[in-house]
Amino acid sequence: MKILKFIPISFLLVSCGIDFLSPTAQQGDNYFSCKKDKKSWIPSTGISFTGDKPTTCIVLKSEVYIAAKINTSYPRENIAITLKNFNGLGRYELKSSTSKNYGGYSREIFNTPTVTFGTTDVVSGEVIISKIDYEKKTICGTFDFEVKEINGSEIIKFTKGEFNLVSKK
Repeated sequence: MKILKFIPISFLLVSCGIDFLSPTAQQGDNYFSCKKDKKSWIPSTGISFTGDKPTTCIVLKSEVYIAAKINTSYPRENIAITLKNFNGLGRYELKSSTSKNYGGYSREIFNTPTVTFGTTDVVSGEVIISKIDYEKKTICGTFDFEVKEINGSEIIKFTKGEFNLVSKK
């Protein structure tokens, strides 16, 4: 009888593993989601006659580009993550665009200039690449970062971010 008490704990430890993606993200390719200032943010393009996709990912030998957008109505929003010193699985700190690894965000409201944001040396974050399959061209990971308005003082927080994407290259 004492053995049965340990089985649920053992199962819990084994099921956690090293894959930090939610069950939804693990189910399929081209998944991207996060919280933007504590509200759900999931890419979408609405009706598109051009085949426009809400997510884009390019994985090269030493660089990774990830982009996601909401383009169904205004405001139109874009999130971008760039890793220019990519070397496989691991943690990548996002700082200013001169640091080679950085995050960005833009917001376009009808008939107004696009507002752009970026990570900085002070307002920063991280991306953790937890899985990559070069044969299937997939990359999985999580992210949390803050961005500051380039020509202003607004700060936006992206938390609980996760992705399971297929690279175009």
